[in-house]
Amino acid sequence: MIGASTISELAKKLEEAGGRRDIAVIQRDTEPFLHEFRGLREPLERIFRSGPEDGGSGLPPLPEEEFDEAVAAIRGFSAAFDDTSIQMVLEMLQTFSIPDSRQTQFRRLRDAFEQFDWERLCAACG
Repeated sequence: MIGASTISELAKKLEEAGGRRDIAVIQRDTEPFLHEFRGLREPLERIFRSGPEDGGSGLPPLPEEEFDEAVAAIRGFSAAFDDTSIQMVLEMLQTFSIPDSRQTQFRRLRDAFEQFDWERLCAACG
């Protein structure tokens, strides 16, 4: 695995803090969350380097578990109204082939974000 359990835990804490409107927790935990999240890029790139064995799609496949972790990150960022980080996650997701089972959810996330519809974005996170 790529060591994303810390990110998942922090995202959950941030989501809960957002629900409680606990600004102190959001301010304290957002930077560590972002640090951990940004640290995923290199391990993910090593795992999913594109090559001729990818069927010619040009994009490496993204496992459902990794997609779900990205959605958890978006959920946490949504609680903090952190549109910059949400955009970063969505851009990262677009560098992978999204699993068929998650295509609809991805489109809903992307569309809600592009329209700055926070309510739909949160709903699309599940």
